[in-house]
Amino acid sequence: MTDEVIEKNFKPNQEIKEVSLLEHTIEYLYPDGSGYLFLDIDNLENVIVSQKVLNEKINFLKEGIRVKAYFYGDSVFSIELPIFLELMVVKTDSSDGKLSVSNTTKEVILETGAKINVPLFIEVGDVVKIDTSTNEFIQRV
Repeated sequence: MTDEVIEKNFKPNQEIKEVSLLEHTIEYLYPDGSGYLFLDIDNLENVIVSQKVLNEKINFLKEGIRVKAYFYGDSVFSIELPIFLELMVVKTDSSDGKLSVSNTTKEVILETGAKINVPLFIEVGDVVKIDTSTNEFIQRV
């Protein structure tokens, strides 16, 4: 299952089967050989989520982060990250001290491996708040 939207037409007398989906809060633990291991907060069971389901969201996972997971049966088919996350900068581009009107940001690497653009004053060790839906810097924390 993916986030892909498919358009389909149905005949007026055609029955549509209703699907039952469950939402649980799960907490990220660590990468596992067959995917990524989470703990279901509701029933304290381990849940493995595949890389295909996580997709680009992998870049924002760190130990202890809680996300919403949508289950179809026993399988997670989608997760929803918190809107905002606070992550530490571990590496920055060297800006060589050259400032101009066109380069008001620089690329940094966060503790999770995600790359985002931030203002030039952000340094290694700073904690930044980011919007996970747009991958954009919000503020230094």
